[in-house]
Amino acid sequence: MEYPKRSQSSYFNDCNDIQRKRLNMITTDSNNSLTKSIIHFEDLSNEIIYEIFGFLDFRHTYDAFSNLNKRFQNFLTNLTLPINIDMPSMSKSDFQKYYKQIIIPHTHRIKSIHLSNPFSIDVFLTHNCIISKLIRLKTLILYDIQSIDFQNLFIYLISLPYLSSLVISNIDEGRVTKSLYHEIFRLPMLKYCKISFNNYLLMESP
Repeated sequence: MEYPKRSQSSYFNDCNDIQRKRLNMITTDSNNSLTKSIIHFEDLSNEIIYEIFGFLDFRHTYDAFSNLNKRFQNFLTNLTLPINIDMPSMSKSDFQKYYKQIIIPHTHRIKSIHLSNPFSIDVFLTHNCIISKLIRLKTLILYDIQSIDFQNLFIYLISLPYLSSLVISNIDEGRVTKSLYHEIFRLPMLKYCKISFNNYLLMESP
């Protein structure tokens, strides 16, 4: 019995069909594996989220996750990570909001403060009792401060046990008493200090 001969082109077409089916199977398996490997942020453990938050500015973390859901709200409330407050350019209304929502509730966690807008410094210094509660504060940087506020500030800084770096710049040309110098050296953990007026540097150490 004779069988009909298959053309060479038909043979290659069949081979191509087999290869296409295999490729489709591989692609499908790869897509399924990729789908299974996708992890949503909310599926991460608290320990991993805690580590991620350690690399973020707390203000941005607060904006992104505050009031998102109960879990993240509790997470932000119960965090023990130190907070760095760096607000060089911000509107007065925004600063007042963050002052009430971040600084006041978390004074015991704040590690550093950097303020450069006069209104933010005014808000900060108006509530002097808050300063004495910054028990973990190590670095304080203030720009554009009134001389009278500068002197009053030291009444509260002396009670901070870990303050090691102090930078106060662009103080106005008001009167500063000599006793202020003694107050500076009374800061128990101070290692670096830079104080400058509008037109000259008063002190820098070491």
